[in-house]
Amino acid sequence: QSSDYPAVPAGVEEVTAIALLQHLLGQTRARAILVMPPAEMADDVAWAANWGGDERRKQWHEYKMASKVARPAAQIRRLFGRRSSVRANLKAPLLMCMGAEEQEPKLNFGTVLHFGHSIRPSWQVELICLFSVGLFSANFASSFAVAFTIYNSATSQASVSLQTVIVVALLIGGAYLPMPLSLQLTRSLTSRADHIAGFAMFAGVLLVAHLATIVRVAGSGGSNSDLQRQAFVLVMRLLQGLGSGVLFQARFVLASLSTQDNHQRLQALMLFASDIGFGLGALLPWVGSRIFGYDDLDMERTEVCTSMCFALVSSALLAWIFMAFPSRIHRLPHKVRFQERIKERSYSKAAPDFLSPVTTDAGGRAQAPPSPAIERGGWDDGRSEAPEWKLRLIFSGTLRAFVQSAAFMAVALLMLNAGMTGSFQQTNAIAVLSLVPAPFEALSTGACLRLGLPQSERMNFAAIALVGIVMLLFVVTSLTDRVSTPSEVALTVGLELGALLVALAIAAPRNASRLYGQRDAEADMVVLEWLKAYIGRLLAPVIAIAVQSFLGYQALLALLSAATIGVALTA
Repeated sequence: QSSDYPAVPAGVEEVTAIALLQHLLGQTRARAILVMPPAEMADDVAWAANWGGDERRKQWHEYKMASKVARPAAQIRRLFGRRSSVRANLKAPLLMCMGAEEQEPKLNFGTVLHFGHSIRPSWQVELICLFSVGLFSANFASSFAVAFTIYNSATSQASVSLQTVIVVALLIGGAYLPMPLSLQLTRSLTSRADHIAGFAMFAGVLLVAHLATIVRVAGSGGSNSDLQRQAFVLVMRLLQGLGSGVLFQARFVLASLSTQDNHQRLQALMLFASDIGFGLGALLPWVGSRIFGYDDLDMERTEVCTSMCFALVSSALLAWIFMAFPSRIHRLPHKVRFQERIKERSYSKAAPDFLSPVTTDAGGRAQAPPSPAIERGGWDDGRSEAPEWKLRLIFSGTLRAFVQSAAFMAVALLMLNAGMTGSFQQTNAIAVLSLVPAPFEALSTGACLRLGLPQSERMNFAAIALVGIVMLLFVVTSLTDRVSTPSEVALTVGLELGALLVALAIAAPRNASRLYGQRDAEADMVVLEWLKAYIGRLLAPVIAIAVQSFLGYQALLALLSAATIGVALTA
């Protein structure tokens, strides 16, 4: 204590400690968290002070409470001094939560995160994750216009070959093909520069790929052959696929920053964002044609318009990531995220049962009785699940993506047979199939509104019932003698496939939290994303074309209906 300065009152030392650590190390490397205990603990904890008639101690306590803001403020003033208003505004307030009038805002240093019993990611992190998922889905759906142009042209010339089917499948699902490499790149970047680098890589890859498309079309002057254009588009789709790891990363980040009571809702929000992305991406070529006046046969102008939109959105996302996404995220411990399951399943540390027989080891020392978890083969912390349960969950997620992609291809093929191929009618139909189920998904799972709708088991039963209605409608229309026009057939098919996708939307992903709570959750999420990519997005269009070409639409509808029931039973 120097005689040149007045005495600094002691106490509330955690404020100064947090402020100093975060000043030296930065907020992301010196996290301070204040957790609000659950309401049920209020009966077991009492904060009332009883001084037993000690008046001096009571007065001292009143002084401490009255000066709980002034004392640390004086310590921070001595430690850091007065700063300029510009620098002070850059500091997040540490004492603002105390709400005292004598607080000086210029002396606020550090940040304390206030968490309750239920924890969700910050709104900026959550929105960036969901927007990235939606943007990748929109980029996937935007390829339907070029793919259908190639397939329609080959059909009109009666030259649909296996090579054409493969090219169409790669154009549609090519963005998912490099997913293993993308996951490896994402892991490498996030291990060095945290998750902000992974999201920045996704936005940067999309930006580079679409800028390259614009430059190539502008420089060619329309002199490239159809084969050269197709080859270039395929290469760009593979380049865009280097950002496909964002699907895994967004799921991982949202699950790591939230407690289990929010997992189902966050998973539903990801599905909702994906559906909105599919719809907007499929609509984008038609919107461009209305604005710039080209038709669906002009592949180059379609590519340029689509790429300009995606380049603009990707650059905006990249700037948003650098401005708002934290440089280092704090993953919640497993026992914080899954506190209810651990409370229910973990070994109870209650007093030993003295009526139970006492066991001894080889040295004659008494041993505690084994816990039920140990008897089952290991400590049960809620992270181990039966292998068959994992298979059901992965099966459900894969089938969900398969049904959606196959339904997109089925409606496009039926519209081709009906002659409804001009002015991007096929992609507009896919947009409708994507956007119509989205409100049902938001309402049934509480993704956007919490309306207290029936439990997820009942919603899954409703999904199965809806599939039954679709099959009944199909049987009734098949038995009628009236000859329908091609447009009526296309409308009926659209209603049937739309009902199947609505059934998918209301089949709540209630087991998402159980997946995140497993010991090897990261590996399971990787396997699930791979299967969704290769079977659900890449292989589904090929299977839809093959089944409808050789067995007819009836067989394809039966296949999709059975798969939808499988999703509802295993979701």
